[in-house]
Amino acid sequence: MLTYHKKYWGQRAKIKHIKFIDTNSNYFHRIASAKRNRKIIREISTTEGTLIVGVENIRKEIRGDFEKRFKKSDINTNKLHMYLHNITNEVTIEDNELLTQMATNEEIKNALFGIGCNKSPGPDGMSAIFYQKYWHIVGPLITKAVKSFFHSGKILKQINHTFITLIPKCDNPSNTNHYRPISLCSTIYKIISKIITNRLKPLLQKLIHPLQGAFVADRAIQDNILIAHEIFHSFKSRKGLEDWMALKLDMEKAYDQIEWEIWI
Repeated sequence: MLTYHKKYWGQRAKIKHIKFIDTNSNYFHRIASAKRNRKIIREISTTEGTLIVGVENIRKEIRGDFEKRFKKSDINTNKLHMYLHNITNEVTIEDNELLTQMATNEEIKNALFGIGCNKSPGPDGMSAIFYQKYWHIVGPLITKAVKSFFHSGKILKQINHTFITLIPKCDNPSNTNHYRPISLCSTIYKIISKIITNRLKPLLQKLIHPLQGAFVADRAIQDNILIAHEIFHSFKSRKGLEDWMALKLDMEKAYDQIEWEIWI
């Protein structure tokens, strides 16, 4: 029981730079309590500036705002598909066979042990460390479940269920725009995603445009910040009659608007 409490509070505290000490100390309790208090939503403001308090009122406001944000759009998918036909295929038949082939036992095990051991658990209630430590017991069942997905292309609803939680983007969030939703998935779902991700990595170099400063190894999104600074510096120092203009786009929720129905 004592060992359980140590692991529990160590996971709650999530202090990654301190290792091999008593994780059930007062220090870790204070860290865990501070993290919990930071995530509690005691009040929130609407887009009109009205302050909302009370658990039920806050829940209603947050749910309504995110439902509005993620609602289905009125895009004409037929017209969109017409434009997509002009995009060349970069994934070859050989690449597709590599992506869709049956997962091997070694591939499944490597994917599991590549997941952070103390990540927040999903609906299964267990972090990856449980499956890693007792792989000699649960390994055959996990392997069978993952292979079943790659064989049928379907996943059980129980595995596909997730917990959606809100993560604050800033220190003092005051409205729903200051939160981003994340999904806490089950470990088997993470293993499947990890396998697909590992297979996609070698192909990203040719799938993602050279000007995209992320998602590819040896590229950093911070490089674009340096380029932007240099461009604005050239604006200030540039002389002559020719004018330059910079256009800033709000990409805050760009990835939130992706609809599978459009691309399938």
